[in-house]
Amino acid sequence: DVKTADLNLEKQYVLDWLNQTKTYTKYAKIADAIWSYAELGMQEFKSSKLLADNLEAAGFKVERGVAGMPTCFVATYGSGKPVIGILGEYDALPSLSQEGGNPNQKPLIEGAPGHGCGHNTIGAAVSASAESIKNALNKFGIKGTIKVFGSPAEETLISRPFMVNARLFEDIDAVIDNHPGLFVIDEEGVGLSTGYAKGQSNALYSTEFTFNGVTAHGARAWEGKSALDAVE
Repeated sequence: DVKTADLNLEKQYVLDWLNQTKTYTKYAKIADAIWSYAELGMQEFKSSKLLADNLEAAGFKVERGVAGMPTCFVATYGSGKPVIGILGEYDALPSLSQEGGNPNQKPLIEGAPGHGCGHNTIGAAVSASAESIKNALNKFGIKGTIKVFGSPAEETLISRPFMVNARLFEDIDAVIDNHPGLFVIDEEGVGLSTGYAKGQSNALYSTEFTFNGVTAHGARAWEGKSALDAVE
């Protein structure tokens, strides 16, 4: 649980906005809608439109169909540095159609796609985060830019390489990603689900280091000077 005493004023404002009933209700409805659409990768027409339309209504400038993919979008708000990106996903998986809130297997449509990995919540959570940051930028006069990258077909690893090739991330100072975790629905251990229960989330940190030295063949390694060896 987040201890509010450890938060500064700006972070507390964001947290309070996210915890409002109207905020939760709005984005829960979006997550539920994407769950019901259950569109496979590169076919997320309703899902991507819903997310893009919502961000546009919230004041973001939205570019649709970027990187040559109809269901890929970039939503931007703010100006100047830092430029922070947030990745959002919304594709479903084959043959995972399932009745919401039911821990037992019960397809809505036998053999149809479904959200078994929580991507319906990722798109909604990312959008809520971006809108809360936008509000904080305005309220406290903070300089910076927030970008939401709508990333289709994450399950099949399609969109990100094309997004990189389209140079969408070149002006980005940092990119934030997240994934809902797996948790037990009740104390008796009945049912598993993906979500953000009790603040749980799966994510990783990735950084890039550039080492400068003198190259050498492995058979004559003593002729080289490796900054990587020094770090190790």
